[in-house]
Amino acid sequence: MRRCRRARRAVIEAIFPRARPPAAATLDHFARLTAERAAAGARAVSRTPDAAWLRSLVGRYHNDRLGDVALSTTAGASRSAPAWP
Repeated sequence: MRRCRRARRAVIEAIFPRARPPAAATLDHFARLTAERAAAGARAVSRTPDAAWLRSLVGRYHNDRLGDVALSTTAGASRSAPAWP
């Protein structure tokens, strides 16, 4: 509910140029706070896949429309599927 009031205040300030402009600072503060919380949450996520799961994906695959692709776990390997995006 408080965010709705802040957004409504920002609209009033945009429509009426003489309105006192406290909404801009408040909205900037909450936008920064939201971004900081999202960044903190992203840091808490482990992006390293489980080695056993990753090994289960190794192999060659074929798609009639996209062609062949070979997946491996070797470091520095590149995909060998030119038709795949």
